[in-house]
Amino acid sequence: MPGMNLAQSTQQGKIGSGRHIGKGLIFLLSVVSAVVVIWVGFSFYERFLSGSIADAENRIVEERQNMSMEKVDKVTDFQFRLERIAAEKEGFLGPAEMLASVETLILPSVKLSDFAYEESERTVHMKGEADSFRTVVQQMVLLKKMPKLETLTVPTLGRNKDGRIDFTFSIIFGQ
Repeated sequence: MPGMNLAQSTQQGKIGSGRHIGKGLIFLLSVVSAVVVIWVGFSFYERFLSGSIADAENRIVEERQNMSMEKVDKVTDFQFRLERIAAEKEGFLGPAEMLASVETLILPSVKLSDFAYEESERTVHMKGEADSFRTVVQQMVLLKKMPKLETLTVPTLGRNKDGRIDFTFSIIFGQ
């Protein structure tokens, strides 16, 4: 094989493989540089957060030192009073609450003509009329479901001249 130059074909193979090595090296350097940039960014952010936390801790220490025991006592006393008021109000059953709870339990065929609430005795007196004794009994069963009900009595029960049933309920509520 005269006239064939073997040196040229080996040179061309070296040139082609050098390009692949250069591309790989560039990719590797770009990945390493990206990692370094991200690491530097995180370290600056960590320093920023550490400074912010230290500032907040210093402000908390200063505020605690400025707070006198007299102010702390006033705040504690105020909180204690609020809790006592809330506890007392929870057990309080006023006329409006009483009427609202009774109103939701009254049957449609029952007509109330009088409603009185004695706060000192925690007693409700209701006077009304119904179409039958059965309706009066059903009304009593519904009223017994009221919260904090202690006793339910029927002082008067009878027929009126129109044939309807007149009744009076006395309801005593507990604490």
